[in-house]
Amino acid sequence: MDCNQTKILIDAFADNELDIANSIEVERHIADCKDCSSVYRNYLALHSVLRDESVYYTPPAELIKKVTASITSSEKKQVIMKSRIFSWQSAAALFAFSAIVLIFIVLFRTPATTETQLTEQIVDNHMRSLMPNHLIDVQSTDQHTVKPWFNGKLDFSPPVTDLSAQGFILVGGRLDYINGQPVAAIVYQRKAHYINLFFWFSDNKEDINKKVAVTRGYNVIHWTKGNKNYWAVSDINLTELDEFISRIQETQ
Repeated sequence: MDCNQTKILIDAFADNELDIANSIEVERHIADCKDCSSVYRNYLALHSVLRDESVYYTPPAELIKKVTASITSSEKKQVIMKSRIFSWQSAAALFAFSAIVLIFIVLFRTPATTETQLTEQIVDNHMRSLMPNHLIDVQSTDQHTVKPWFNGKLDFSPPVTDLSAQGFILVGGRLDYINGQPVAAIVYQRKAHYINLFFWFSDNKEDINKKVAVTRGYNVIHWTKGNKNYWAVSDINLTELDEFISRIQETQ
């Protein structure tokens, strides 16, 4: 993938809208190209600013009342002035009203989707796990030690797979919480990097192919199989994370 192709896709990549194949290609190019890497960092900086609560303004009730009254008054004036030619004054009033509407559109965000909120929670939990003494509740490289540890703590048995031969070392597991419900977090290590594999059951039985997101510098891939939910998050590159997931899927 060259610079022109990357710059076309980089906006969608930053918004987590690309499929995993294109995401991996863009990530590879960004890693090797300083120019495109700079463009990508600018996008991330802009996204970070737009997510900051401080840039959004909640108008006071009195202002809302005045705007509502202005709209009502404007509608009445339109009825009276239907047969008149627009004067410069009425054109200015229309312009002012349009500016108010534009300000409201800019200041009030569209609520984040459920999937976006869930991705943010996943990344938050991953980052929290990297704090001292938060990574694992049961420490073991033996899947037959980690898997039984969850008995009695969850009403399901999570998948625990030994992938040490493939370079993904099982280091343990812990009990975590997503959307207020207990979930299993299986922890693997790839060189100096950790991978959290979150797993739980849901009522939705629709199969979802691998979906990729990049949030705050962490790669997230999730998929479902029946009512089984899998979310993997790490700071390793997408190619390695996709390889990890493929290995997990081979065992399920």
